[in-house]
Amino acid sequence: MRKTLKVAQYQGRDIGYQSRKRALILNSTRPLIMVGRMTYIHHITRTGLATALLVLLPSLASAACFATYKAKQEDPLRLHFGVAQVPDGACTKAGAAQVLAPRLANDGWILLTIDAMVDETELEALKDSAGAFFLKYK
Repeated sequence: MRKTLKVAQYQGRDIGYQSRKRALILNSTRPLIMVGRMTYIHHITRTGLATALLVLLPSLASAACFATYKAKQEDPLRLHFGVAQVPDGACTKAGAAQVLAPRLANDGWILLTIDAMVDETELEALKDSAGAFFLKYK
């Protein structure tokens, strides 16, 4: 009768591996979980994960972030709808409000609300609605 191996035995304790703390090798075939008799699901090496992150992060960072907003000016009362680009770190309504309020205040406008956060694919549809205030406050 065969003894069932526990997960701890696949972590290098009981099946003959030298040490749990041994250095990882790039082409390691050490099994993570045994499924059936001969099938193994292999673990992802740290190097493979780091490589995947290095490939994906630049594409995420290049995605531009835009906010649609409403602002007003008093004496005489004027309202406008606009679209402005905000930094990636301020890609939330609260973050965009903190960034846009000072930009608008420089021209005498008061930020009323941030309507939505949009990406580059939605800009063309907003161009006509925003008119002169389309990407004016970058």
